[in-house]
Amino acid sequence: MYLQSYPEATLGQAAQPYCVADAIILDDFLIGDYRIRPSHYEKLLAIRELARRLKGKGIPLFVLLKGFTDNTGKELMNRGLSDSRAFEVQNFLVREGVRVQAAAGAGVSNTPPNTTEAGRRRNRRVELKFCVLLPPKGVTFALKMTDLMHKADYRPSALLAGAPISPEFGGIPPYTPWRERLGLRPPYLRFPDGPPDLRTIPDTVKEKILQADEERKYNRRLPKLPPGKTLKEWVFDWLRDHHVPKLLWNKIWDAVIGKDFSVAGSLLTSAGFSAAEKNAFLSVVGGLSQVPVR
Repeated sequence: MYLQSYPEATLGQAAQPYCVADAIILDDFLIGDYRIRPSHYEKLLAIRELARRLKGKGIPLFVLLKGFTDNTGKELMNRGLSDSRAFEVQNFLVREGVRVQAAAGAGVSNTPPNTTEAGRRRNRRVELKFCVLLPPKGVTFALKMTDLMHKADYRPSALLAGAPISPEFGGIPPYTPWRERLGLRPPYLRFPDGPPDLRTIPDTVKEKILQADEERKYNRRLPKLPPGKTLKEWVFDWLRDHHVPKLLWNKIWDAVIGKDFSVAGSLLTSAGFSAAEKNAFLSVVGGLSQVPVR
């Protein structure tokens, strides 16, 4: 059996594993997301306290994890997502000092059927089964959750079906992103303190942030003037290199400054330019005209 590799013994006898038949369920994960939700911490912290009390009484507790998804998305993605959910719960329990014997994903769950939203929310879950090492009893018996609670002298309402949320555990511990846990650089390089939460800032500030972001994206697409050259010098050099009559230079420049590109196009057409050459010039000078004239 899966727990016999551990050498713990109780009362001088070789311990045997006994597992609780009913599983503790963490459901209602977000679609396509593996992260633990705030509603899950009540049960996870109750498991931590139960394991600590059982360990104090000489009864080691082990947890088996199995992740599931609903039928949203492709099968390959769902199998990886179910693994990630089980591993995320495993990481939390291990950090809290609870032993996890096995954690794996089982892919898509159809119990209950995925025909309703309530069924899909129930299928986006992680099941936790408790196992303990006890002295051999000589007979096979069914271990219940109430037996563990009685043994630990601890009865958390979070692990009882239908019970209200218990306030005895205090606040929810802050979630630490996996990049921070591994000491990696945060992905949001433009914001050293993390990206702003657009849900908690005024609309006027939100509009300024979005406008500044769009301007940065637009400015990266603009053509750049050569170093040490003004926009007028660049336009005149282009006109001279393409043999435009000098009488038209100032008229074309006035049209560029006034952003009247239809007049500039007409002047280039009168100078014998083809449509392709005219459009190439106007597309470049249209971007350069956004650069402040020095």
